[in-house]
Amino acid sequence: MSENIDIKALYPIDENRLSEYYLRVKKRYSENNQFEIGARFLISQSIGTDKLEIIPILEYFEKNNPFGSKIIDFIIEWIRAQSIRLEYKKYLIRADYPEDSKDLAIDDCISRFFVKYDKYVRNLVNSNTSDYILATLYFIFFFDYRSELNFTQIVADFKKEIPPKLFDDISINTYTLRLSLSKIIAKDYKGVVVSRKMEVNQRMETQNTIKATNKANIRDLEFKCSLLEKTIKTYFIKKEKVDPKAINNATTQLLNSFFRSGELYEFLDFFQILIDALTDTIYDSLIDEFKELYHKNRLRKLIRDVLVSAKDIEEIEVLDGIAWINDLTPIINNLIAIIFERVINYDILNNREMLVCEEEIPKISIEQIKRKIKQLEDLNLADLCILEYSVDQFRTLLEETLNETDIGLINKRNYIREKMQAFKSELRNR
Repeated sequence: MSENIDIKALYPIDENRLSEYYLRVKKRYSENNQFEIGARFLISQSIGTDKLEIIPILEYFEKNNPFGSKIIDFIIEWIRAQSIRLEYKKYLIRADYPEDSKDLAIDDCISRFFVKYDKYVRNLVNSNTSDYILATLYFIFFFDYRSELNFTQIVADFKKEIPPKLFDDISINTYTLRLSLSKIIAKDYKGVVVSRKMEVNQRMETQNTIKATNKANIRDLEFKCSLLEKTIKTYFIKKEKVDPKAINNATTQLLNSFFRSGELYEFLDFFQILIDALTDTIYDSLIDEFKELYHKNRLRKLIRDVLVSAKDIEEIEVLDGIAWINDLTPIINNLIAIIFERVINYDILNNREMLVCEEEIPKISIEQIKRKIKQLEDLNLADLCILEYSVDQFRTLLEETLNETDIGLINKRNYIREKMQAFKSELRNR
């Protein structure tokens, strides 16, 4: 029973909403049978592309449904399985195996994602359910529906390759998982490897293009902020909440005044110009009461930290002007909204203790830091310094976070040792 709870907690879906939507589809297509209705519903949830492909699957599992007597029970678990596939694909994209080994990818993903799911399913099925049926179920649930599917052949192949029943034998359980999912995982990982190689090649091509093409000359360019200045001054006059449209208009003017389509811009070239323009415009637009409360250097630090923490844009070396506009628009919108929430706010002026208690930096997500630790990724140690973590607190964070993973002891120790040395060095340099 605990396995059921674990899977539903790990991969939650809104079963009530899905059931209600299914009933609407059923009512709308009342002239269709339950398999046609189920196929329509699944396609609407981005599972499958052709009713004729899905209907035979639903007909087959009507007689072999491990999740209940109703077809909607089977459909809901199919949707949950696709949610698991999404998380597994996210993990696979980040994973790195020696020599791009497909075998290691298969072993890792089966143990990390699918063994627990297998237990979940086996707790639900009848004791006389054949393993070839479970293999067929897993293959169907985790199949990439951008490819063609021959369901009849799949059933026949699994029926031939898997013994009829060895339900309590752990080895046959693992064999069933490997046989049903190995090809899927191998194909997915091959796609990841190919994509990585293409990305490297594209990056090299971009660098070569940069060498052969003059980047945009930004020496005489500036970010125009007149709409942002007008928005701030209007707030002081009306003392009303700022319309998000006004924020977006200010952002649009700011970015379009600087970036041009067809020209390449390097992040480090314009980053400081952007910070200076925002700092000067916002601070100069403040009335004296707010200037007394919020020093210009403090405002500059807030702006910089929001921009840096919002997205790892330093990793992107060069982009076209339109690409920068698209990437920076939501970030600048969010930054201006934060300014109106935490700086230009009469509630703060009327209760000065709010400003004293408020952090000088944007919210640095500990959960984001923990996720990086769990993947043994590099950390922005400056964030921990800003949050005033001590050496002992940082060690505790590392140890407790890594204890939540199944990473080997040696890898844990090496990672902790490396990060502790870097953190101490960061503290000494501040």
